[in-house]
Amino acid sequence: MSITVDVVKSLAFQSEVIVVAASYSMFPTIKKGDRLSLRKILYPTVKVGDIIAFHIANRKNIIVHRVLRVVKVVRETYFITKGDNNPFDDPWIVTEKNFLGKVVGVKNQK
Repeated sequence: MSITVDVVKSLAFQSEVIVVAASYSMFPTIKKGDRLSLRKILYPTVKVGDIIAFHIANRKNIIVHRVLRVVKVVRETYFITKGDNNPFDDPWIVTEKNFLGKVVGVKNQK
């Protein structure tokens, strides 16, 4: 069974789910096939350097990238992210609405 965005969104606070990395965008920290422990945490506790999971409209995959910047505008906070192995920052922002959780463990494939 594959883990969907809806399954992750429905998790209770502090619960965890295992997802499998589908690309090398976070190489060398995370490799394709690695098993990631994803924990549902409070959005305001995310900080620069955290590896988070989120979804983008019109994409089926869960995206896992590192937080480069936390931006606060009036009462809104959003994150600028980037895959460690990607040459540029992501072309989107992560808001509380599309945030899914934080990667708290990585089990490398053999």
